[in-house]
Amino acid sequence: MESPYDRPDEMVGLLVRRTGLGSLPLITSMAKWGFHWITHQYRNVPPLQANIEKLAGVAQLYLESPDDPVLATSTRELYRVSPPPHELVILPQGNYGGMQDDEKRNYENRIVSFFLANLPPGR
Repeated sequence: MESPYDRPDEMVGLLVRRTGLGSLPLITSMAKWGFHWITHQYRNVPPLQANIEKLAGVAQLYLESPDDPVLATSTRELYRVSPPPHELVILPQGNYGGMQDDEKRNYENRIVSFFLANLPPGR
């Protein structure tokens, strides 16, 4: 998981902040309200941490990016509470489009290596 969030409304708050509109009064709360309104059928879905123990024995790769401190904190917390086996990789940056070619290659190689090490061989 790269920069996961525990609840979907955390993502909405992040996206509003990224646009620069989060500093305006009521914008973030209105965006979250609108999000809850259009996704009302999922209102009883628990946060990610509520069921994270079900990942026991499942290899997990958490990719933390310093680009957004809120998501970095969320990623670190989900990694902390998740059961092993798990890995936390702190990326130099999380914006794939802004990465240099060697950074993109390292990023891709890290993910491919994780899958090669943790997926069963093909039949």
